[in-house]
Amino acid sequence: MSYSPPLVICDVETTGLSPSEHRVIEVAYAKVDPQGWDRFSIKTHRFDLTPTAFRQGTPMAYQVNGYYPNHPDWRGAPVIDTMPARERWREIERDLTGVILVNQNVSFDAKFLLSEFDRCNNNIPGDPPWQEHKWEVMTFSKAHMKTAGQRGWALHKVYDLLEGPKLPEHRAEADVLRAIWVLAEGMLRYPKIWDGIEFESEAAKTAVSRWAKEYA
Repeated sequence: MSYSPPLVICDVETTGLSPSEHRVIEVAYAKVDPQGWDRFSIKTHRFDLTPTAFRQGTPMAYQVNGYYPNHPDWRGAPVIDTMPARERWREIERDLTGVILVNQNVSFDAKFLLSEFDRCNNNIPGDPPWQEHKWEVMTFSKAHMKTAGQRGWALHKVYDLLEGPKLPEHRAEADVLRAIWVLAEGMLRYPKIWDGIEFESEAAKTAVSRWAKEYA
């Protein structure tokens, strides 16, 4: 199924909750390929922290995303605010310009992405990323939890409720997969929420299950 603009599911992991004070350490995104879900793939970028930036982060954020200095998953990642990191952010901005940005709480992700773009002064020509094109998966999460008679709508809780394949906790790539699963189930169960939008839910769930095997 082709979307115009393209549909991109994106998630970030950060050092805290304030885009002006805290930084993105991991971003993952997957574009819905018009050729089909069998071509599904995720791009993941990580950014290492300076000692100062690490101290400015919050313990709660590190508890959630599991980051710590010299973490093996960040080995070789560019350090924030260096030229290699800025080049990486230029690539990310090019990938995410002119798309429909989708995630559980996409406004949170968008604010952090724009903050990092501003820090890099990328000045990529064309329309600002996403304009009004931001779709919240949270709408489906709330519907799933309400139907189940449960409170809250945290992505990992909704995903577990829907019995998606096992994934690591709170990492950007894993949360992209969770968001796709919650969205796919939502489009099957509550098609009127995004009325008029076609979504190949079963194919999307198959793609998530196939990708999740990487973590097995």
